[in-house]
Amino acid sequence: MYSSETLTVVEEDPMKIHTTAGGRRKKSASTRASARRSSFELFLYALLCLGVAACGSDNTVGVDEDEDEDVDEDVTNPCLVATPISIGESVGGRLNASDCLQPDGAFGERWSLSLSDQTDVRIDLASSAFDAFLELQNDVGTVIAQNDDAGGSLDSRLVVTLQAGSYIILARSLFSRRAGDYQLTVSEAPDCSPVGSLELGQTVTGALADGDCLFEFGGNMDNWSLSLTSTQRLRFDLKSSDFTELLLVRDQDGFIVNGASGGGPIGHARLDTELSAGDWTISVTTDFGTALGTYELTVDVAPPCTPGTDLVLGETVTGDLSPSDCTDFGSPADSFGITLTEETAISIHLKSPDFEPFLILRDANGLDIAIGFDEMRDGNARIRQSLSAGSYALFAATFSFPPEGSYQLTVSEVVCDDSQAIDFGQTVTGTLDTDDCLRPGGAFQESWGLVLANDTTARIDLESVAFDAFLVLKDSDGNILATDDDGGTGLNSRIDRALTAGTYEIVASAFGTGQTGAYELTVDVPPPATAAVDTDRTTAPGPKPSPTSDNGTEKLRRLRMEYEARRAESLPGFLEGSAKDQPGSER
Repeated sequence: MYSSETLTVVEEDPMKIHTTAGGRRKKSASTRASARRSSFELFLYALLCLGVAACGSDNTVGVDEDEDEDVDEDVTNPCLVATPISIGESVGGRLNASDCLQPDGAFGERWSLSLSDQTDVRIDLASSAFDAFLELQNDVGTVIAQNDDAGGSLDSRLVVTLQAGSYIILARSLFSRRAGDYQLTVSEAPDCSPVGSLELGQTVTGALADGDCLFEFGGNMDNWSLSLTSTQRLRFDLKSSDFTELLLVRDQDGFIVNGASGGGPIGHARLDTELSAGDWTISVTTDFGTALGTYELTVDVAPPCTPGTDLVLGETVTGDLSPSDCTDFGSPADSFGITLTEETAISIHLKSPDFEPFLILRDANGLDIAIGFDEMRDGNARIRQSLSAGSYALFAATFSFPPEGSYQLTVSEVVCDDSQAIDFGQTVTGTLDTDDCLRPGGAFQESWGLVLANDTTARIDLESVAFDAFLVLKDSDGNILATDDDGGTGLNSRIDRALTAGTYEIVASAFGTGQTGAYELTVDVPPPATAAVDTDRTTAPGPKPSPTSDNGTEKLRRLRMEYEARRAESLPGFLEGSAKDQPGSER
């Protein structure tokens, strides 16, 4: 039975619209029946959830305890019965406190659908009283598809291919305890056959209109066929002045393998992708469910994104970015190669008076190993990295709009300053900063020279409250004698070692890349209890994560979000909205 507690029924006012500058809505996950998902489809759903938000303000209607107590406990459980509905039927209903109460507190009404054959089905749930939410369940009650706002505004829509069998459609509200009238329509989905074929170098025009094929996640869609006789890297450009473009690439089984959305640095949807020989489908749709209008679609061979001219350390080159350049990470980019014959610490500086510069450094396997962006918004992006011998690809890019303008790129070797002197029995202070030399692994370091006139046992302490200390001791030939991470107190480092007369190098460094700040270095005799013991603690950096280190790809994602937020301030047509959580919760 449903809960006997007193319910507060809230009816939403559809005339009240709330938006937040630069904000975007978080949608509930939409799943597709009888279909496996690629990783891009999961990403795609997040991409589709960038619509204009309309969240109703609350008009609260109380249901008093007397009314609730009048409910007959012996009536049929509304969570176990369903009203039949057929393909081609549209019915009206009303959510209220006597409906099946969902675990998150939302009211829901159940409708049963029976199919004798495999059918492409469209289900629409519309309401002006609440934010509609659709669930489709199989005959054992498992949710196989759900949708929030694919029907446009706050209405819901599902487009699914269903096998013969019995299904339950749950018409409910997104948020808890919302009541009001709704309309549920079940129909056969429109034909999704290709509207035409594409050839390389061709530009076609079309229009999204009522009666088109429907995108799985909502919205009208045109499909175009493309046949390739060999593997090629292609560029797709989708432009429309009527809607925000969404371009999708599907394999021969209809599964989405790649895609691009409009509104980026180039102002429309562009996708550079490599496709193998075979038959492909290119889908044209929009990330707004009910948007219609004309469009232009072009397919051609993409400019190469392989590394271009090899850069020589110490060299400065100039260039220009334009929307026709190779597209990398959604942004036009110029590519360069860097080849190193030995481990080298390098500095990369991209400067532009016309756009916010952005740098991407990749290894030979295509993995992003470092990024640099315009932190100070002064037209300068930098990377300082210690690299092993090998080949690397460097991309000069931007997320500015428009993505064009001149730049200057310099790649040089990081030259370490001469060691400073420290005497036995002395304590010195220093500061790690971004201009310091880099040790292997990319952490900043400063070197100190120690000269011993006699054999002795030394204790070397490196302490800092600003970073996780890491200490290296080398002989006069640069051979590493000992290293330590946390041998001192807390995150401080310590080496106790018996040393012969001679010259040594002490490297004061941080455990993680990017860590900077003040430190204190001491060389002295150990306390008497340990003076006669050689406690050579050679410990290489362990697997613990650096608090400030960051995986390049993760940082790229975060920075892309930051740049999109910046563009919201100035990009023409960049759409704003507000956030909305999962079903049953509300901000």
